[in-house]
Order: sequence, then C-alpha cells, then structure tokens
Amino acid sequence: MTANEAAEKNIRRVRRTIWSGPDAYLRLPPIKDGKLAGVWAHLFDRGVQQAIEVNTPQEILMFGDTTDDYVEYTGPLDEDDKSLL
Repeated sequence: MTANEAAEKNIRRVRRTIWSGPDAYLRLPPIKDGKLAGVWAHLFDRGVQQAIEVNTPQEILMFGDTTDDYVEYTGPLDEDDKSLL
C-alpha cells in the first residue's frame, strides 16, 4: 500500500517489505480526515542509525512518495517513539 492508502485506513506506522531490520518503521505524519496532514515522517531504525551515527528518528520527506510496498508495522515501538505518544 502507499502512504496515502495507509492514511485512508488510519494506519500511523508502516514499514517497507524490503527492509531487513524487523523493527525498522516509519511513523507517518498526522492523519486528518483520512489524509496525511503533513509531509515529514519519522524513520525509526535504531540499530542502523546508531551504526552510522545519526539521530533516531530521522525525518523523511513524504511529499511525492509513490512507494507502494508499505505494510502496517505492528511490532514494538522505539523508545523515542513511545515518548511522543
């Protein structure tokens, strides 16, 4: 599914099927009326992000994203994502 299709289903966290890390996921921008209400998603992939010394989460621009292999992420939330609930 695309990020917009996820928003239509009110799904806030998705991952791509090709990602090797089982706990890597995107928290989508806020959803309003079944649509993304922003353009910045947050990528949580702590192991990789620590290895390359970048912050968790990373901001990812979603504007124009036509990726269609997202699936709902239902795994554990990253500690920094939990603090934003």
